[in-house]
This record gives sequence, C-alpha cells and structure tokens, in this order.
Amino acid sequence: MRAVAVVLVLLYHAKIPGFSGGYVGVDVFFVLSGFLITGILYREVRTTGRISLTAFYARRARRLLPAAGLVLVFTLVASVWLLPALRLPGVTTDVVSAGLYVSNMRFGLQANDYFQATADVSPVLHFWSLSVEEQFYIFWPAVLLFAHNGLPRIGTPRARVAGTMVVLGAVSLVAAVGLTNVNQPWAFFLLPTRAWELAAGGLLAVLARRLVAIPRPLAGISSAAGVALVIAAALLFDDNTPFPGFAAIVPVAGAVLVILGGFAEPLTLAGRLLSVSPMRFLGRVSYSLYLWHWPILVFGGLILGSIWSPVLALLAIPVAAASQRWVEEPFRRGRFIGTRPSHNLVQAGWVGAIVVALAFAVSPPAGITAVAATGGVAIPTPVVVHVAPSGGPLSSAASTPIPTLAPNNAPGPCSNCTIADLTPSLTDPLAGRIEGCSDPDVPNPDGCVLGYVVGPTVAIFGDSHAQNWNPALEQLALIHGWRVLNMTKGGCPSVATPVWSPTLKREHTECDAWRELVFARLATERPALILIANLSNYTLMSGSDRIDQQARPPARWAELWSTGLAKTLARLATLHSSLVVIGDVPTPALGGPDPLKCISEHAFDFQTCGMSRGIAVPSEVQSLERSVAGSHGAAFVDPTPWLCDPSSCPFVIARYVVYADLNGHLTGPLALSLAGRLLAAVQFPK
Repeated sequence: MRAVAVVLVLLYHAKIPGFSGGYVGVDVFFVLSGFLITGILYREVRTTGRISLTAFYARRARRLLPAAGLVLVFTLVASVWLLPALRLPGVTTDVVSAGLYVSNMRFGLQANDYFQATADVSPVLHFWSLSVEEQFYIFWPAVLLFAHNGLPRIGTPRARVAGTMVVLGAVSLVAAVGLTNVNQPWAFFLLPTRAWELAAGGLLAVLARRLVAIPRPLAGISSAAGVALVIAAALLFDDNTPFPGFAAIVPVAGAVLVILGGFAEPLTLAGRLLSVSPMRFLGRVSYSLYLWHWPILVFGGLILGSIWSPVLALLAIPVAAASQRWVEEPFRRGRFIGTRPSHNLVQAGWVGAIVVALAFAVSPPAGITAVAATGGVAIPTPVVVHVAPSGGPLSSAASTPIPTLAPNNAPGPCSNCTIADLTPSLTDPLAGRIEGCSDPDVPNPDGCVLGYVVGPTVAIFGDSHAQNWNPALEQLALIHGWRVLNMTKGGCPSVATPVWSPTLKREHTECDAWRELVFARLATERPALILIANLSNYTLMSGSDRIDQQARPPARWAELWSTGLAKTLARLATLHSSLVVIGDVPTPALGGPDPLKCISEHAFDFQTCGMSRGIAVPSEVQSLERSVAGSHGAAFVDPTPWLCDPSSCPFVIARYVVYADLNGHLTGPLALSLAGRLLAAVQFPK
C-alpha cells in the first residue's frame, strides 16, 4: 500500500491525465503510519506499562532525518542556482520550517493552495505531510499512556485506549469537515483536521488481535474494496473537490479496509497483487521517493519545462532508490551514528542546526531582516497644503503631512534606474496597500473609514481590485476633507451574482452575506459618490454549474455578470448617490509572466518586463460593464490608459513597481501616484 500511495502522489504531481485525485495517496500514508507506529508504541505500553520517549524519538530521527536533511540541502543549493534572488528568502524560510517540522503551519497560515501547485510554489511544499506526522507523534505517546494507565479502570486497557482513539478521531473528523467549508487551506494542512486519519490506523493496530478472526472470504472482499476505494478517489477527485472533509473518508476507509483484510488473509487477490516485486520495491523506497520527487519536478520543470514532468517523475525513482540504499537505510540501522538514543537526539539537533545555518548562508529567511538585497526607496515626504478639517483625520496616514497633487500626477521618467531605485521593494511588494473592511455592518470598525471622521462621504465597493484604489482615495480624502467608506472584501465582488471560491472549493456564500451588509450600510450612510470596482474574471455559479469566461457559449458568463452588475446598480440607484464603475486593471494572470519574478530575473533590463495589452486587458468585460453602467445612469472609467501604452502594459512605470503579484493587485506607491488621474476622471463631491 505504500507503493500505491506514493505512485498516486507521483502521478498527480507529474500531472498525468486521469489521476486528478492522486493527492489522496497522502491520506493512505497517514493511515499506514498511524497503524505501524501506534502498533510499536502500544506493544511497548502493554508489555511494560511505559513508553521510552527517548528511544522512540531516536528511532524516528534515524529513520527520517538523514534523507530529509539531504533533500533540504539539495533544495537550498538548487534554489541558489535556479531561482531568482527574489524568491530565496521565501524558499529558505520554507526550508527552515520544513527542517523544524512546522512547514504545514507555515503553508496553512499563508493560505497556500496545495491544489494550485505550479513550478513557482515552494520546492519543499510536500514536507507539510511530514510535519503533520511528526507533530502527531509529539502528543500521541502521551495519549496512549494516559488512556492505558491514567483513565479510571473502566473496562480493559485495550478498550480504554480504543475508546480514546475513537473520541479524538471523531472530534478531528468533525473539525476537518467544518473547517473545509470555512478555510480549506487550513483544513488541508493543519494537524487537528488530519489527526483522525492517523488515529484510524492506530485504532486498527490496537484492535489487531480481534481482526484476525474475520472470515477469509470477507477478508478478500475487504482488501479488494479497499484498493477500489483508493483508486476510485484518485480517478474521480480533482482540484475542485472540497478536501479534506467528507471526501477524505473515501481513501481513509480504503486504506483501513486493505489493512483489515490483510490481517485475516494476506494472500487475497489484492494482497498478492500488492506483494509483487515491483510493488515491494516501490514500497521500500516510498519515503525517499516522496522526499525527492517534488524538488526534482520543480527544478527539472524550470530547466526543461513542464512537458518533461513524466520523465522527471521516472527519474525520481532511481534517485530515491540510491537515497534509500546509501542514506536512509545505513543511518536507520545506526551504521554511521550508532543507536544510542541520547546520542541520536543530539545528532538530530545538529542536523536541524546545519540546515538552518545553510539557509541563513544562502539568504536570510523572509521576515528575519527588513533590509532587502533588491533595495527599495521610500516615497518622498509629501508637502503640507492645509490644516485638517474639523473632525480630524481617521486613518494612519493622517500622522503624515498631506500631499499636493497635480491634476495628472503620473510618474515621470526614471533615467538609469536600477532595482534599488524601485518602490516598493520587491521583497515587500504589498507595502502601502490598504486592505478591506470585514465588518461593514459595524459603524466604525478599523479599516472601514479612510480620511476624515466627518465630511462628504465617498464609498468604494468591491473586492481586492477595488482595494487597488484605496491608497489614492485616502490621499485625496486627506486633501479634500472627504470621508471614504472602504467597503471592500478580497474575493467578493460587488456584482450581485454568486461566485465560486477556488480556495473553499464551493460557492462563496459568504460573499452574498457580506454584500447584503454593505447594501444596508450604504443605505444608512447614503454617500455622495459610490465607486464600484472588481476583478473581471471570476468563475460564476448558475445553480450547481460553474461558469468561467472560457465557457461555451461565452454569452452565458456575460449574461450572469451583466445581470449581477445591473442588480447592484439598481439597488444603489435608490440611494440617489452618484455612481461610477471603474473597469478592471490589466491583470498578468490573464496571460502575462509573473511581474516580480520577471523584474528580479531582469535586474539590468527590467524595463523590458511587461505583457501584451491585448491579452491582459479584459476589453470584452469592460465593454459589457460600460453598457450596463450607462443604462443605469452610472459613469464608467477605464484605467487601462493609465497603466499601458497602445500595445503593452509594463511592469515598471518610472520607478514604481506596478503589480504586487500575478493577480492584478497594484502596489501601494503606484496606486498613490495615480491619485491625480483618478481625481481628473471622476466627478468627486465638492
């Protein structure tokens, strides 16, 4: 089953057609690990009444650390050789977290989407599952000891241990199902929502003696059904399956049934197929193969291109075999370091220290230092032009002088600029952006009001692409005495139509609730002006169907979007506010390279970095929005000329980095520089 698990993961990561759910191999690994390790621990506590934690963790260190440490060192060296300098701090942070077995927390808190993994994601992303396992085994021995020796003497020790596992596993499963619907990355990466899978294997180990009594015919059915469930999940699940949660029950149940059947009768048909020489070989090298395959795919893809992924996946097998024979196995048996537990734990500490030291030698991990190698200069101190109106400024920017703005304050040319002259720094591209307001129903929560406490009210309503304009609006508000309602929420458009969440893997119903709260707030506030801005390439929902802009016929997407925009404008028109729809900005994700990556890779000619205007500008959507806006008495503003020339959209304008990421989020300084253009294009309140 180890072979099945690792092959499924390999096929999935290599993007072999038909195995869109191959990630379930990790779930199989969790069950197998829980079964094997719990069996060892339970036998010890049952025969001796105790568990030697020193010996247990020493065995884990000898088994895991040598091969893992080698892969991490390889990753650091390959990163220096193949990755742009911009990515090194992030990768070294990933390597350090992997070496400390906390990478799952890092990726979960970053809200990384494992299913959207590309060549640009972390080359140690796969270490998340190893982190989950090692965190599990920090507390699992204590759970076994307490259940066996510490609980009230009700029933047999075996029953107490099994009951404890059932309770903890049930709590974990409920958490997994609940959190998958709220924050899928957290549910995917974090231990509390994965512990039930390891506990399921552990329960089998505790009940092992009872399982031998299963009739042999039933054992054959159990094994065959288990393999079928795992393979079915690998074939039928895909990146849009809400996972983990209820869906994870399928591969976990499959692994449990295979183990269950194997207890009673190892020589079932499924057992014989799993025992052939190639499967035994892949099972033997499965740990090393899991470690090596992902960095080989990532770095090999950078050199050869993703089309070579199947070949790279095959290449990982002999590499893993060599690693298992000459690294993993000798250290596991103590050939080079002995088997004395106390010495092994000290040696394990040294391995971690070496990985961390090498990471710092390669590049200081992200967040350790504020001084970036690529530099970045501060925005010049603005000039004070008048005293704040009564009521006083509300935002953090109020502590700085208020700037003067020309009617058109586009940045001027920047002769002989270097990366060090650019702002914001490439290592902190989000500096200066102003995020949204998560509680629009609360009168004055932090972030909901920019500018001044009192004064003519302007509202900006939309998603993170509406947030693009917050820095400019804040500065204009400080100059003109406005009060700006920041009614924005990332991932939630102001267009009144259901949208699909690629993170939650379901309809983003929270957006509908948030939008209603905004409508209610605006009805109370009645702003003089409401600005509407949104990302223009959402996947929309029509019943249970998902419809993106590439849908056929394309008119179906356009109909949903235009109808939703019309509904929003119709509701806002009842407030008698001036309405302005700001078209979406050119977005690199629609067909351009990664802006920050391009700039960092072209340090001496970064002004050549850009994208085709024809691809990156959603002109069809802008035409649609212009028409709908006009039919509802709203103005339409197209920001494309502010960011593009007739043929292309550069990633650097003067000394300003235009985009903070691939998804069309403008940097704060660039947005601030466009305040004059926004002022000239929109009829703001006097």
